[in-house]
Amino acid sequence: MFTLSALGLVRVLLLETAAVCATVAGAWLDRPAVITEPVSGSPTSSPAAADAPRPTGVIFGKVVDGSSGRPVGDVTVVLGTGAVEGAPGRVPPAVAPRQVITDASGWFLFHDLPKGRYSIRAFAQGYLDGAYGQYRPDGGTQSLDLLADDEKRNDVTVRLWRCASITGTILDETDEPIVDKTVRLFRRTTVAGRARLTPSGSVWTDDRGVYRFGNLAPAAYVVGVISTQVTMPSATSEAYAEQMQRGPLSASDTFRSLSSSGAPLPLGGGYRVGRFIFATGSSDHASGTSPTPVPTDESRVFVYPTVYYPAAPVSGQATVVDVASGQDKAGIDLQLRLVPSVRVSGTVVGPDGPVRDFGVKLFPAGADDISDGALEVASTATDANGAFTFLGVTSGQYTLKCLRMARSESPADPSAALPAEPTLWATQPVAVGESDIAGVSVILRLGARISGRLVFEGPPDPPTPDQIVHGAAYSITPLSGAAPPQMTASAKQIGADGRFAAIGYPPGRYLINAAMSSGGPEWLLSSVKVGAKEVSDEGFDVSSGDIPDLVITFSTRTTLLSGTVRNVKGEVDKTATVIVVPADSDAWKQGAVNARRLRAARAATNGVYQVSNLPPGDYLIAAVSDETLGDWRDPLVLQTIAAVATRITLGDAETKTQDLTTQPIR
Repeated sequence: MFTLSALGLVRVLLLETAAVCATVAGAWLDRPAVITEPVSGSPTSSPAAADAPRPTGVIFGKVVDGSSGRPVGDVTVVLGTGAVEGAPGRVPPAVAPRQVITDASGWFLFHDLPKGRYSIRAFAQGYLDGAYGQYRPDGGTQSLDLLADDEKRNDVTVRLWRCASITGTILDETDEPIVDKTVRLFRRTTVAGRARLTPSGSVWTDDRGVYRFGNLAPAAYVVGVISTQVTMPSATSEAYAEQMQRGPLSASDTFRSLSSSGAPLPLGGGYRVGRFIFATGSSDHASGTSPTPVPTDESRVFVYPTVYYPAAPVSGQATVVDVASGQDKAGIDLQLRLVPSVRVSGTVVGPDGPVRDFGVKLFPAGADDISDGALEVASTATDANGAFTFLGVTSGQYTLKCLRMARSESPADPSAALPAEPTLWATQPVAVGESDIAGVSVILRLGARISGRLVFEGPPDPPTPDQIVHGAAYSITPLSGAAPPQMTASAKQIGADGRFAAIGYPPGRYLINAAMSSGGPEWLLSSVKVGAKEVSDEGFDVSSGDIPDLVITFSTRTTLLSGTVRNVKGEVDKTATVIVVPADSDAWKQGAVNARRLRAARAATNGVYQVSNLPPGDYLIAAVSDETLGDWRDPLVLQTIAAVATRITLGDAETKTQDLTTQPIR
């Protein structure tokens, strides 16, 4: 590494003076300015390469604070390379990845560069990672082109944004600090067209009850202390412990049943309460300390329920914490209050009678905005008679959920037979008051099986049977964006004839994504149909039975949409992002978004953009300033963009040029 000195800065500036360019450049370029990574067998090792003129291209620029515009010193700047002209597939030592450190005024320099395409990344203590072309913390990046071996680029600016932080104190009902308590952070984003909370880390409180989230990007967050009350039949825990001593857990029927239904695994922690082992699964610090009083048979269990800042029982009622670049948001305090709880018990019955070792969970009613979908307030498993009991449930409205999806014995083999056992599920509301609830009857239903065929529309000829079996893949995901872990690991079979089948799925609306890797022509997903109905965008509904006629079509015919973006003055606009929205569907307005038809593309430094492999159809297209774009997947933002967009039609395998003028959005 090296730090650009004041003398070095003068020398670089002199490069622009023709009279002394050669002398100064030669003196500067002979200095060992950077760390390089030699590449054996590169063109420079040959006699012809040794006789070739030495490249003298220069990239000279500054790193600045993205909010204030002030220079940032002591920044590590890394130069990466794409294709280098004259050396396809190889990177000569002269342009191997290198890094430098900016001086106190933020300046950096890379030299000895041949014509080619380069990326520039930057890293600094207290700042988010940045790259050339970013105009906002989450914005897209750009590459930088040197058009000649001796080109001097002295107009390069890289922006960095300071990290933000959120801090607060966790207190109990007596205003005493709670030590070693896990606090979780969620970032508000848009997933599958819906406002969601994405888990963004967890920390523990210190001996003062204080927590701190650092290194945060400017965004909107929700802070919470999540408490999941875990109840396991003691007989199940004992059988599980015996299996651990005998051999691998994977050979245990108990383990397979529990894991396939998302039940908690008995890992030895917690307290014995009658016939059960009870624990607060709040992921507290490794010290294992918990402020929850030890329950007994004779007393009611007292618990600290989940709370989101400032005092909300569910995430949808929480106050969103907005932090700006470099902001230290303090005072985000939460108070946990110990409250009495009740028991909720019942029986789970399947098609063949009571079901043992089956996971049962309670979720707050309407709390479906967290994208990992795993923040239940209570979790348990059935015993040998199919009976279940939740301990530690506080009053409120809940949704009870059960789901077991069979897993393939050979998940890596798409031709393996599907498991014989069916998918079983149940969902029902539960209202909890001040008294114990007994006799809850949970009737499991069969999931709908999904099957169909793959179709390949050439040219060329379709893939071979072996290529189909080992190269084709598809996924079935809930349109809501949240899927239980056992669903993401579900079994799917693909035959040599292109016919496929999956195990059953619970009711809901689903999207299909598919890919084909054959080692030959590029096969791209073209359409998804249920019968004659196109469901690529809106997805398909699973509620009234099996889906036996789903057709996934691949094609080698690709589309290309490109053009140049200019501002209102007619100048090339390198700050723009181009957004493409389907015009022939209301699905995205209702939060149903298919990534194949909804795209964003950064304009290059010459204002040129490209969007490839869009399915044929009608679209709305607009160029907007990347700096003001924000969360462009938000349906409200998309509607604003659509209001200033241009309508276009893209035909099958069409290459279309559409020049754009950057439009303001608010």
